[in-house]
Amino acid sequence: MLCTQCGNEITGRQMKLGFCNKCYFAEFRGKNREKIREYAVKYYANNADKIRRMTNARNSKNVLKRREYGKLNNQKRRMFVLSMVSGGSVCCSKCGFGDWRALQIDHINGNGNTHRKSIPHGSSVKFWEKELKEKPNEYQLLCANCNWIKRYENNELSWDKREGNFSKTFKIKV
Repeated sequence: MLCTQCGNEITGRQMKLGFCNKCYFAEFRGKNREKIREYAVKYYANNADKIRRMTNARNSKNVLKRREYGKLNNQKRRMFVLSMVSGGSVCCSKCGFGDWRALQIDHINGNGNTHRKSIPHGSSVKFWEKELKEKPNEYQLLCANCNWIKRYENNELSWDKREGNFSKTFKIKV
């Protein structure tokens, strides 16, 4: 017999209901959402210390695993965003440098600082997908050296605008 919702094969007790367990509980949760939420709130209020202790114990056992997982996950997300910006090949658009650790997203028109302050903290992959669909020609991928050279040549240095000349600020003889 097949589940009336998803079409998966069902056996035993499930045949009386006509649903597989997954579909049955999904429907149950949909109908009883408020009751389930009320129960969860009450349970947490009565058992907050126990829940915190269990959570802390679980987290302390897996600190290294969680840290490694977070590192790998961040690296995957960064590579995905960099490949979206560059259009596939993850390398500097000027010199061809390909180490992802030194690659930066550059605003071609040089308004990066004001744009960075206006976006949500930690700008997610979804944000960059949306941004690149709306404005595909406003960004490029540069290595750190090329990005700083471009900023210097285009007079995009923030301290240059505040304090006058770059060479005066850092006492460099040109």
